[in-house]
Amino acid sequence: MKNMVFTLFAVSFMPILAGCSQSQAVSAQQGEVVYVFQDIKKGETITERDLEIEKVPLAAIPPDAVVKKVAVGKKTAEDLKSGMILSMRDIGIVLTDADLKRLQVNQGGALKNPAPIVVAARDLSAGQKLDGTECKKIDTEIETIPMDALFETSQAAGQTCKFDIKAGEVLMQHELRE
Repeated sequence: MKNMVFTLFAVSFMPILAGCSQSQAVSAQQGEVVYVFQDIKKGETITERDLEIEKVPLAAIPPDAVVKKVAVGKKTAEDLKSGMILSMRDIGIVLTDADLKRLQVNQGGALKNPAPIVVAARDLSAGQKLDGTECKKIDTEIETIPMDALFETSQAAGQTCKFDIKAGEVLMQHELRE
């Protein structure tokens, strides 16, 4: 399952994760997002009745939004509130530097369009305030970078982790708060 999701990142990830084909996304400039319909407690199994789908502009779709068929049957990693867009993190799927390296190998090994991205240098705890030294920059293929990923370690300074973050996980803005 994890490998399928990360393979999708390498092939124009946003429209596919949002539940539409590339041709649909280009022509309609909209995609589908999965919203939490009713509050779900941490550890509960997600059902069809817990979710609703809405069409939104592609620019409004978070980079780690999931499609309904991926979410149904999964246990929640956090308490989910009604109205939230469901993300991979909410069902326990995270993107790490190791996943990015696997994508790079799948694309032939050499970086064609390298770009920096920030990952956790060590395990971080929910509620931990960051000063920027807890993360590091790595280079990866630009097409594999989530839209709200951090590009400079200084972007993490002063932020607080919303979730536990393992060493090597890509740091994304929606996982942090001021």
